[in-house]
Amino acid sequence: MKKKIIVILILIILTIVLVSIPKETYQNLFGNKIEDPTDVIYEEHQIVYVINQEQKLVGLKVGVEKIEDDEIIQKWNLLTKDAGLLPAGYSSPIDNKASLIDYQINNSILTFNLSEDFLNSNGKFAIASLAWTFCEGEEIKEIVVVVNDNIINKLNDYSFNRINKEIGVNYEFENMFVYDSVVTTVIHYYNDYVMPVTYFHSSSDECSYIVEKVLEVGVTSNEKYDYKLENENVVVNLGFVEMLTEIELNSIVESLKYNFGVNNIVINGTESVLYQTESVDQT
Repeated sequence: MKKKIIVILILIILTIVLVSIPKETYQNLFGNKIEDPTDVIYEEHQIVYVINQEQKLVGLKVGVEKIEDDEIIQKWNLLTKDAGLLPAGYSSPIDNKASLIDYQINNSILTFNLSEDFLNSNGKFAIASLAWTFCEGEEIKEIVVVVNDNIINKLNDYSFNRINKEIGVNYEFENMFVYDSVVTTVIHYYNDYVMPVTYFHSSSDECSYIVEKVLEVGVTSNEKYDYKLENENVVVNLGFVEMLTEIELNSIVESLKYNFGVNNIVINGTESVLYQTESVDQT
């Protein structure tokens, strides 16, 4: 009996000693290298619109091994069956069991033929996610969803006529009279994500409103600020700014494109051109 107790005590002491040995010492003694868990670093990314912890819809850069030939299917999978690849704190508003049966693009309209599981998705968030994830440039301007051969125009309690980027998202109300408000969507860029915010406000000068929202400074009373909007061209003179960060530039440029439908943009600083898409007549 005493021998058993002694053996047990020895085993306990050995266990305590082994557990307390530093990892480096253990590796030197036994020659086994213990690998630390590391996050996979991807060189390629896709942007899909998902819900963050604050219940806002954001365009999130999701790492992928490579950009697939069919990017529509790749993005759909990231919103559904591959949603587990989303970072912690983000979730897809589309039911992860929803399957893409097939799709087609005609006259800039992307038609999704989806399984019934899509009907369990998160209403307006899901529709906005489709619009902001898949409507890009001239190729895709609108989306139609078909389930069981029927075009869907209501998802849970959210009814809609068209699915495109004109759908407001992440509402912010700055004017108590909604029906008398000016509606402007400012696309805020951050390091790892994009957040479009639809503001209801009373300003009649949308270009100035966008610049003020992005730069967080008043510009309407600044003598060195002005802009010229004509056809598909816009020139913004920020005579009080020497330079803008890439994030600020992206936010202003994409917001101007979204709200005014312009193709050519010039943004001037104090003594230099800060941004220019194509040749624009600045006279």
